[in-house]
Amino acid sequence: MSASPSSGPGRSATPVSAAERPLVAVEAVLANMTSAATLAVMVIVVADVVGRYAFNQPIGWVYDLVSIYYINLVLYFMASETLRVRGHIALDLRLRFLPRPLWRGLQAIAWIAVAAAIAVSAWRVSADAVGSFTAGDVHPGLYEWPVWVEKAIVGLGLILLVCRIVLRIFLLGLGKGEGPREGQGAARQDDDIDSWELRL
Repeated sequence: MSASPSSGPGRSATPVSAAERPLVAVEAVLANMTSAATLAVMVIVVADVVGRYAFNQPIGWVYDLVSIYYINLVLYFMASETLRVRGHIALDLRLRFLPRPLWRGLQAIAWIAVAAAIAVSAWRVSADAVGSFTAGDVHPGLYEWPVWVEKAIVGLGLILLVCRIVLRIFLLGLGKGEGPREGQGAARQDDDIDSWELRL
């Protein structure tokens, strides 16, 4: 991520950039965990296939591990990081002759609504995770996988996503907009002076 101008040598960091640093650190840890989990699942799946078809000895818990935990790990642990680097599928809406402050205000309203909806989901899922942990809920089957781990993964991912969206709202309030995607030049913002883009 490119450094903020206010965080350069001889300048004090803004409250927003200071708040972003721990969030970026957590996102990096979860991204590394997800990468390691992906590598581990690939190895386990290959071992399961070889054992199943070469030795008639499949690994019985592979499907449960992937479907219950790994899928949620990839989807939710990477959601905030993907939003940070603007890696989600984007829909470009160009509106001409709309004043920049009004456009930023509309963006902020939209993101506030998104943050509120995801915050409610995060609260409900996190509460369910605590309840499942207290009750000792497990998935029925040959292997009793704890339910609270699955819900905790989803809850943590949603909480981080809410934090990332709130940070984006503050940036809009400071008039910084969303900036270009990583890997794109700043000229991308100035290709049409009468147009502003909303990327979802």
